Amino acid sequence: MRRIRRSTQDIIELTVPATLKYLKIIRQLILDVMHSARFSDADINDFMLAIMEAVTNSMRHSNSDNLTVRFEVNTKGITVHIIDQGCGFIFSKKSCKFPGVGNSGGRGLPLMYCLVDSLIVRSKESYGTQITMVKHIRKTSRRRDPVLQADSKIS
Repeated sequence: MRRIRRSTQDIIELTVPATLKYLKIIRQLILDVMHSARFSDADINDFMLAIMEAVTNSMRHSNSDNLTVRFEVNTKGITVHIIDQGCGFIFSKKSCKFPGVGNSGGRGLPLMYCLVDSLIVRSKESYGTQITMVKHIRKTSRRRDPVLQADSKIS
């Protein structure tokens, strides 16, 4: 894990093998970072669920050797990047709609979309995926109007 301090922004980055046994370490890091940024318990729970969904999907589906979780923390909130160099996938805005009752999967992206303030998905087949999520620190009640952006390339 490395920590970089740039003026009013801290960057905390962790790269682990893309196996489920590292979920506990990632989960603890999320909790520590969000508590230190003084998020409410409700926002911590929401962001934790969104990040863990993205991390778990990457570990299960990307076929990547490693996974990087990067936090950019400032006074306004946290930006998290989940990055793999796996198989990638074809993303469309339709991916953020909840599937019908009979479908057994496909709820991860719609769930993330509902729990964060901004969701950016960059994926290219055979090159990997980067999911970027933003959560703002709020003193008022939770806001539920996230911004969705899609890009077919990894920047």
